Amino acid sequence: SSGINAEYGGWRHIREEQIKEQKQSEIALWYWCVSLEDKVLRSWIAYTQHRRDKRAKYKEALLNRRQFLLQTGVRQWISHVTRADRIRAHTALEAVTQRTQLAHQLALKWGRHWLTTVKRRKLEGRSQRGKENRQVVNHLLKNKESFVKAPTNFYADFKVLRESRPTPKIPSFLVNRKNIL
Repeated sequence: SSGINAEYGGWRHIREEQIKEQKQSEIALWYWCVSLEDKVLRSWIAYTQHRRDKRAKYKEALLNRRQFLLQTGVRQWISHVTRADRIRAHTALEAVTQRTQLAHQLALKWGRHWLTTVKRRKLEGRSQRGKENRQVVNHLLKNKESFVKAPTNFYADFKVLRESRPTPKIPSFLVNRKNIL
């Protein structure tokens, strides 16, 4: 029986060592699982934060691109509108200038014609024609007609130039005055 007790004691000691080793293995596995879970959670949090940051960067880049395109478009639109206004004003001014030149050329032509006619008549010495000329001049002065008439729509183009300029504002202390404008 002492051999059985010795064997039982040896087996019991070995079994206690095995149980102790199993408990230590369980605790080690538990710590390993907890640390692995911690690593996985930290990696997942870092990944989601990275995706959120990336999405925010894309969104900001799209907003910046949209803002840039809007600013560029508005700048180009203002540039083209200004250029079109400048061209329109220049074209209107050229048309008015051409009509004015034509009117002056016509007046000069009739003035030269009148001058040559008067000189020719003076050289011919027709005094009776002089009386007729005075009568024509007196008749024209009575009827208040001019020798050169401007076309009826001659001054219409000046209106375009006048309307392109804003009217000045009247100060508040002059609003009730009767003698302005």
